[in-house]
Amino acid sequence: VVSIIQACIAVFVGLVVMMNCRHDMIYDSHWLTNAYARFGVPYFYYDLVVMAMALYLRTEPLKDRRISSNWHNLIPALKLFWVKRKLMFLHHFALPLMFYPSLLYFRNGLGDFVVGAFYVFELPVPYIQTRHILAKLDCKASPVYISNGLVMLGAMLIGRILMFPYLYYCYAQYRGIPFSQVLGKIPIKCTISCIILGSLQVYWFCIMLRGTVSYFRKVIRQWLGADKGQNAVDNSFGN
Repeated sequence: VVSIIQACIAVFVGLVVMMNCRHDMIYDSHWLTNAYARFGVPYFYYDLVVMAMALYLRTEPLKDRRISSNWHNLIPALKLFWVKRKLMFLHHFALPLMFYPSLLYFRNGLGDFVVGAFYVFELPVPYIQTRHILAKLDCKASPVYISNGLVMLGAMLIGRILMFPYLYYCYAQYRGIPFSQVLGKIPIKCTISCIILGSLQVYWFCIMLRGTVSYFRKVIRQWLGADKGQNAVDNSFGN
């Protein structure tokens, strides 16, 4: 629930910043940009600790869980999370170290519009967390679970993948140049950062898409099996 609230706040802040800085995407600024960074960056580490402890508790034997919940086991929990979820660990640990100084000190107050767009990256998080909650409640066969999964994919596509070409399009409009010339007009470090971050989003989207396709295949097989079973019952009564 905390993750859902944080994601909603991030998306709201991002949209407010983008709307207020849309006239000049480089020089327009909004006070929420840095204010949210001071709140959002520590949250990354909170989320990392919570995920690590949750994985640790699931891994420990049931009889040891009361002991494992002690925060003295944080280091073993983080080590286990590193072993099991390296990419997620790096995402939550390294990104704040790179982006927090950049947001507050190195960009000289420029590009609030772009920062706001990256806050909108949190768009799919409420649906991801809702999916986990529904799975815990054993609601995987419910229409709500299916609908949430489809919306999650759409939010991931819009908020984390299509956002990159959208920003490049906005910059082309801002500079009055063709879209095809944008790469030659922005600093190479920005392009490299977008490629790295965008590659991660495409990777996670492919994982989600593969899981969704696998889920629908399983549901279709179950439906077909149920229909065959019902037909067999009907035929037996007919005979």
